[in-house]
Amino acid sequence: MIKKKICQFIIAAALIFAQLPMGTVTANATQSAAAKYSRAYLLTGNKASDIATVALVQKEKKKADLGYTEAWCADFVCDCAYLAGASDVIPTNGSVSGLYQKLLAANGTQVFLPQQGDIVFYYCTVTNKWVHCGIMLNSLQSVEGNYSGKVSLVKGVYRDSHGHSLASGEVIRIFIRPAYNKSKTTPPKTISNNPAVVVPVVPDTTNDTDQKSDTDKKDDTDNKNTTTDNKSDDTKKTDTKKTDTKDTDTKKTDTKDTDTKKTDTKSTDTSKKTTTKKLYKKYAGTYKVNTKESPLTMRAKPDKTSDILTSIPKGTKVKVTKATGKKKTDWAYVTYKSFKGYMSMEFLKKVK
Repeated sequence: MIKKKICQFIIAAALIFAQLPMGTVTANATQSAAAKYSRAYLLTGNKASDIATVALVQKEKKKADLGYTEAWCADFVCDCAYLAGASDVIPTNGSVSGLYQKLLAANGTQVFLPQQGDIVFYYCTVTNKWVHCGIMLNSLQSVEGNYSGKVSLVKGVYRDSHGHSLASGEVIRIFIRPAYNKSKTTPPKTISNNPAVVVPVVPDTTNDTDQKSDTDKKDDTDNKNTTTDNKSDDTKKTDTKKTDTKDTDTKKTDTKDTDTKKTDTKSTDTSKKTTTKKLYKKYAGTYKVNTKESPLTMRAKPDKTSDILTSIPKGTKVKVTKATGKKKTDWAYVTYKSFKGYMSMEFLKKVK
């Protein structure tokens, strides 16, 4: 009778122990596809933000696009960390369980309220296996590789191949915050197997258009027209320049700007016209991101093809200093934390 009770106790203890999220050995080999990642992003030095930005830029890319040959959710996290310069605190490992263990060994800590840059792990309590992982974009959304076969933006939904899901409670999420503050590695300037691809450098987003007042811009426009009309007459050009230089001291800066603009008008590249749109201060104020679910992208220039500076979650308040207007095609010059760039007015709502 006693032996029977002891056996029952041992079996029960083993079952309880099996429910704990221990590392499970998998057959996943470590793969690197960083050379095929899109590099249309700008790094800020804030590695929690940078890894999320790198991940978001890869959205919709599939296994074949990146060149992975087997399960690749952990590889996706590691490649993003490598490109963001955080590979020392997010060590490369091709399996979900292996990545979880190495992340903790690199001073990562478990948190219960996730934020941007945290790594989310999915653990199935039925099969007792780590099944998936991704990168938190904010407290609610994550960017995950190999989700439905591609890089996807996910909002707290998951179901494994056996039908076990977060909704049923059979799959749980565990959030690990890498020790970004201890990271000493830097983003690669080139990728070893693709040396032609160079990491973009964060430019100074402040340009002539941003610093000029509306009055200055009108003066520039008038001067441009005068220069265009007089292009055929060399003598008149000289006279015009002399007249400009005789302006009062308070307009010397304007004269310099006009001279700079003359060179620009000689260019036949019409694609630059979008960056010279007038920005009006009457649209200045506090706005909030008014997207349906996904975050709103901030770009270096008022152009949908321009480099991405960061992504700002829905509902976040930002400061608009100027804007071209309130139409869907208009742009606002926005300040958010340490970022300054352009965002679509279509998805910004003014806060009264």
